[in-house]
Amino acid sequence: SKLDTYYIPKPNITNTANDNVINIQNRVKIIPTNDGIIHVLLSRPTKLNSLDMSMFEAIADAASRLKNDSTLNKTMRVIILSG
Repeated sequence: SKLDTYYIPKPNITNTANDNVINIQNRVKIIPTNDGIIHVLLSRPTKLNSLDMSMFEAIADAASRLKNDSTLNKTMRVIILSG
């Protein structure tokens, strides 16, 4: 059988809301855009974004920040996690 291939475009992270990039433990970046998209970017390129306990903690901290930040919470439509 033939497998279908889907193209998922990269999020437009150049359209950020005043460049309000939030750095979490220098491992995860929260990048809000002007159109309600929150890009959560794993940022540990030297380790190929491998998931160690510190990375899991940074992801959990980012999720908590998104949940509790009323400014982000009001405008958020979707969260994209990539790395």
